[in-house]
Amino acid sequence: MYLVHVTLQPGSPGLFLPRDTRELLWAAAHPEDRIEHVVVHPDAVPAPMLGVYVLADSLASAERQTFAFCRRALEAAPQLALWTAGAAAASFVALFYERLLSAPDAPGRNGPGTVSAS
Repeated sequence: MYLVHVTLQPGSPGLFLPRDTRELLWAAAHPEDRIEHVVVHPDAVPAPMLGVYVLADSLASAERQTFAFCRRALEAAPQLALWTAGAAAASFVALFYERLLSAPDAPGRNGPGTVSAS
């Protein structure tokens, strides 16, 4: 499963996502989309964003599937007709966790405390 973020671009300034955006998106989902979960971040900066959990065979496939789903969903819902899907990309967070694990006060790779060499 992959988490893919999709930015949403408003068709005009001052446009806000409807409160039921998540439900409108779900209504357009098909089983073959393999969408597991959708989260709407209406206040994300610089633009609203969707977090879409999708089952896919590869990262590239996950991004393509998610973009196609979002485009179709935005076109299907009249309430979202003035929005377009921007970039669809999975966030790479490995560097964050590497920094977290290598911090001097980090709990270690296996949990709290130190890891025994024995």
